[in-house]
Amino acid sequence: MAFPKPLPKFNLYSYAVEDNSNGKLLSPQFEALQSLQKFFETYQTGRIGLISMPTGSEARAGRIIRKTKWVEVCSDHEDLCNIFPLILERVKDIQQEKDRDNHLPDDIPHMAIAITKNITYAQQVAGIWNHHWGTDHGSAIAYHSELPKKTNLAMMQAIRSNEVKLVVVVGQLLEGFDHPPISIAAIMTKIDSPVKFAQFIGRAQRIVRGREGPESKGILAHVITHSHFQQKQNYRAFEHELLIEAD
Repeated sequence: MAFPKPLPKFNLYSYAVEDNSNGKLLSPQFEALQSLQKFFETYQTGRIGLISMPTGSEARAGRIIRKTKWVEVCSDHEDLCNIFPLILERVKDIQQEKDRDNHLPDDIPHMAIAITKNITYAQQVAGIWNHHWGTDHGSAIAYHSELPKKTNLAMMQAIRSNEVKLVVVVGQLLEGFDHPPISIAAIMTKIDSPVKFAQFIGRAQRIVRGREGPESKGILAHVITHSHFQQKQNYRAFEHELLIEAD
């Protein structure tokens, strides 16, 4: 059994791992790390080991996570009622292109996740999507903490079953949530923290591994936003792994 514990550096995690009879490390990340054929450092004393996770560039090169592609919509609009539809239309177009030209394993459809400033905006974004494309392209849902537990459970089931095309979240980022069919991350608010930025982008970087193997190398994690939200600096820091430590 492995227990993740953050270390001071953002891209490092320590794992307490047990050594079984044939000497394999019982870590959920071990198979992926083995495919990289490289550990940054391993320290074992008895039945406890310390394993450093690879950097983002190492993980992308080893196909643990997807490479990213930056898409910034530019316009003179300053009001969100005009900015939101512009971002969503780009999300829809890229999603359709991916479903047509870059299939996921087992014919799983591509999904998108969007982050907004508050619940009101999340509901507005989902509403815009459903009004314009919900019938023909697939629906959007606003997933947030103020929904009844029963509703949240039903929404999560719809996400896990790939029945929605867009999941809109607020601040909690669906902590611990991991759904590899999400391959598009739409930033629809200003994210001030580089660490939070990286956490959100990570939701779109998981690789789908189907019955016949992993997804195509050509599938990228698209990061879509509007220049109004001033996220280019965060993305540059993310790409060059210049992230600050979490508070």
